[in-house]
Amino acid sequence: MTPEQIAADSLYQRAVLRVYGSWLTSDIIPGPERLRALARVRHARLVLAMRGTLLPQDVPAEVTFNDKEPFR
Repeated sequence: MTPEQIAADSLYQRAVLRVYGSWLTSDIIPGPERLRALARVRHARLVLAMRGTLLPQDVPAEVTFNDKEPFR
């Protein structure tokens, strides 16, 4: 792989961790899908660890709601 391909794949693996990492603790995701997410997360962590790449911090999702009146 070229350095550019490795960099792109590393970004992809980080995105996998960001997206699927939160699925592992969710009560909404069904069991079979959670198992697939676990496999994807483990693979991404392994690939990044083999490259010596720092893993992203687990940042909890921030959900906010607008309780104000709509703008008129």
